[in-house]
Amino acid sequence: MADNSKQATWGGRFKTEPDDLMLTFGESVSFDRRLATYDLHGSLGHASMLLSIGILTPEEFTQIEKG
Repeated sequence: MADNSKQATWGGRFKTEPDDLMLTFGESVSFDRRLATYDLHGSLGHASMLLSIGILTPEEFTQIEKG
């Protein structure tokens, strides 16, 4: 796989390179990077809901929000 913009989520401990099919199947870092902002907003919305129904304390929510 010659595309340098793609990145495997593992490496370093294997003696041989993974098969191209596995690299294609397992590659998601480049796509995940584009989704990260939306994922964080969704997680914050979920935490906000958990706060509103009493599952999270205000302190726990603040810790999640800062994280």
